[in-house]
Amino acid sequence: MAKIEIIFRDDNGTIINEGKTLEYNLGLGKEKFTDIEDAVEQFRIQCGKEITEFLLYQAQQKFIKEKKTIISN
Repeated sequence: MAKIEIIFRDDNGTIINEGKTLEYNLGLGKEKFTDIEDAVEQFRIQCGKEITEFLLYQAQQKFIKEKKTIISN
């Protein structure tokens, strides 16, 4: 079975999603073309939501950190 793992890194190559590895099991068995197409489409839908959620969370945390820095000064 095919499995996909997504790791996020910052500009310096540091992993930023430690502890929250995104893993997707494509669940391929027969591996006919239509099976592969369906599995990829399901992966796209599922991971799209999770990736968007993760990136929005990271942006929010960065914004909060910058806001606290400005208020502290």
